[in-house]
Amino acid sequence: MILFLHGFLGQKEDWDPLLTHLPSSLPICTLNLPLTATDIALAVHTQVPSARCIIGYSAGGRIALELKHRFPTNYNRVIAISAHPGLKTEEERKARLITDEKWISLLKHAPFDQFLEKWYSQELFQTLKAHPHFPDLLLRRKNQNPHDLAHFLEHFSLAIQTPPNITPNTIWIHGKEDLKYAALYRTLSGKIFSIDNAGHAPHIENSKACAEVILGAINDHY
Repeated sequence: MILFLHGFLGQKEDWDPLLTHLPSSLPICTLNLPLTATDIALAVHTQVPSARCIIGYSAGGRIALELKHRFPTNYNRVIAISAHPGLKTEEERKARLITDEKWISLLKHAPFDQFLEKWYSQELFQTLKAHPHFPDLLLRRKNQNPHDLAHFLEHFSLAIQTPPNITPNTIWIHGKEDLKYAALYRTLSGKIFSIDNAGHAPHIENSKACAEVILGAINDHY
């Protein structure tokens, strides 16, 4: 089983462009994250108790790393796409908490369209906003429940997550135009792949190239 986990604000349909470039014979599972669960990783584990490989984007990648850390014999390999490996200092945690509390307040008290406009105005998402798939993606985002998203941030903020132990066979993928994560991943061990013509969402922005890396990892070519 190959398990795909979308990111914050995402839905399982986000993987559709990438899945068209993978063999139809692969046993694939995509699911919508259980946003209202208090222990999100455990809730995912309950739905999919084991997998040959977990591919996670952004927050979904952090969940994948936690699943591997907590249930090491149930999950073989993690492929983390634009996923943060974890904050290590108290100063970083405090700064991230302040930022996330602002997003949580917007989700709870502001019109959801206003939140989405501010979220996608971040520098990380400028290449995604220019991509042809973005209008359809944004329409799907508008169907999300902002209070469920606030709950997710409250319980799975990077500020409160303990950095998981990362296994040596972890694969890291970032978009070449995502300079922040390109610099971050240079500090990590494991196999690191840079996807051309892509920013923070390479599985959408250059799904074919991203799928090629994923298929190589699934077939143990790395």
